[in-house]
Amino acid sequence: MQRLWLHQRAAERGGAHAGDTPGGGRGRTHHQIVCSLQQLLLSLLLTLLWPLTALAAPVQARHVVVDLLTETSTVTAGEPLWVLLTFAPEPHWHTYWKNPGDSGLAPKLNWQLPPGWQAREPLFPTPAAIPYGKQINYGYEGESGLLVELVPPLVMQEENVALTLDARWLVCADACVPGQAEFKLELPVTRFAAPNPRHKSRFAQARFSLPLKSDIAGTYRVQGEQIVVDLPARTLPRSVSRVFIAPGQIAEAELAPDLTFKEDRLLIRLNRHSYFSKAPPQIEVVLELAGQGWSVPARLQPQGESQ
Repeated sequence: MQRLWLHQRAAERGGAHAGDTPGGGRGRTHHQIVCSLQQLLLSLLLTLLWPLTALAAPVQARHVVVDLLTETSTVTAGEPLWVLLTFAPEPHWHTYWKNPGDSGLAPKLNWQLPPGWQAREPLFPTPAAIPYGKQINYGYEGESGLLVELVPPLVMQEENVALTLDARWLVCADACVPGQAEFKLELPVTRFAAPNPRHKSRFAQARFSLPLKSDIAGTYRVQGEQIVVDLPARTLPRSVSRVFIAPGQIAEAELAPDLTFKEDRLLIRLNRHSYFSKAPPQIEVVLELAGQGWSVPARLQPQGESQ
């Protein structure tokens, strides 16, 4: 039915449709009712069998436990399959955000998927600033998870699909330890996706941890030794604890950025990164307050253009 293999390095680890209302059109035939009940029973059976056949032990790597979860226990053509790669480091150890800050490395995900499948970029939860001496790193000291949307083709002829993930990460405390694991999923293809109730709360928490996305873009510019970000502030908090910039090597990691609220605008001044080389067309600005994040895109402001 469903199988989940976990490999670390070279070692193997171990609804039915609603009926017509009375007087509201023709009733369904006996054959239609039987087919609907069969679909419902199949989904229920797959859901019940999931914990028995697909739950294997997570990867116990050095100083961190890594696991790969799926939101549904089956795959449906044309419908996204959401997966969650979780990291649970030991106390005082941490993993990294997409921009790790002054040191460290972000997790790397390499998917091997069947023809026609696509893997979207992983969604990172709101990070925290982690001071270490004079350095400031961006990441997660507790459990965190990367949400990934896998998109299957619109037409699938096979009965089962095999999906493989090669995951690599860095976990750090006073020292840093790289890790790697390979996850292999084999899921059946069904007409209706069967939800996995055992993982429902994990996916809900992962989505809650994501920064709120803004549809209104701001701008940024390089001004001497500073990166100046100008954001629309109407939907942003009037107080901000931290500012995170992605990609890396744009602005120096700082605990207390220079923030100025002016009417409906938020102006952020950051020191240009010592390894800054070229301004990308767009950056992501994540604002954090009490653990909640807000993600705002900022486009590069052409030289000579004023707000």
